[in-house]
Amino acid sequence: MNSKLIGTAVVILLYTIATYTGIYVLQNYPTGNTLIDLLQADIAATVVVFVGSIVTRNASMYDAYWSVAPIAFVFFWLFQADEVSVRAMIVAGLVAYWGVRLTYNWYRGWPNLKHEDWRYADLKAKTKFFYPFVNLTGIHLMPTLMVFAGALPLQYALTANTPLNLNDIIAIIITVIALYFETVADEQLLKFRNNPDRKKGEILSTGLWSLSRHPNYFGETFFWIGLFVFGLAAGGPVWPMVLGPISMLGLFLGISIPMIDKRMLASKPGYEERMKTTPAFFPWYKKVI
Repeated sequence: MNSKLIGTAVVILLYTIATYTGIYVLQNYPTGNTLIDLLQADIAATVVVFVGSIVTRNASMYDAYWSVAPIAFVFFWLFQADEVSVRAMIVAGLVAYWGVRLTYNWYRGWPNLKHEDWRYADLKAKTKFFYPFVNLTGIHLMPTLMVFAGALPLQYALTANTPLNLNDIIAIIITVIALYFETVADEQLLKFRNNPDRKKGEILSTGLWSLSRHPNYFGETFFWIGLFVFGLAAGGPVWPMVLGPISMLGLFLGISIPMIDKRMLASKPGYEERMKTTPAFFPWYKKVI
């Protein structure tokens, strides 16, 4: 049997166990606060995925969790709502598109169970004996908490019955732009990587990648900003909803982008010049001279 099919079956089985674990925690350990109940279930499911990463010796078992968990959150909050508002339908549709597309994009680039993200491999080499702790806290729990923080606006956007307002329009514009950047950037990157005529050491610098070195990360961050604005539109409090966008900006600007740039500098001869001419995150149009 194809190794990718076997790996996919293992991931689906693991995520199914994680889902049922989360449901079990929700049903059997209520706190009286639905937000805390959801967090407990989220952490329990994450621990199951972590155990799966130990069994398979591959921390990339967690990678799809980033895009799957928010879809589960949508179902949870819709179940809590008295009625499904127009805003709720819009937000649910946008999150569903984001999650399904991002999960599919992960699937396309994931060959089999032997493949592990190079960043995890680097952490494993650097931390050695302490890697299991780093794996649990840094690779699994920290992203889970960040995504949970980013999804806090869903509690308000999906359950409140406040009328649609200007903030909803702004949120839709931000989120659609974010999804455009993510979708187009990922498709351009996939096409570039699969190009049989690509020269060794060549750098993708066309399309959205001519405007930003990491347009996919720009789109991802703005997606969470869009959810934040939807939360504001529904009457949610700025604090703690703002924690999500702030943490996402910190992750990409402070960790992910520097790590990738360092790796690209070491492997791509022309990348130093690209860093001088192309912004790392916020896109811009180059001046025509």
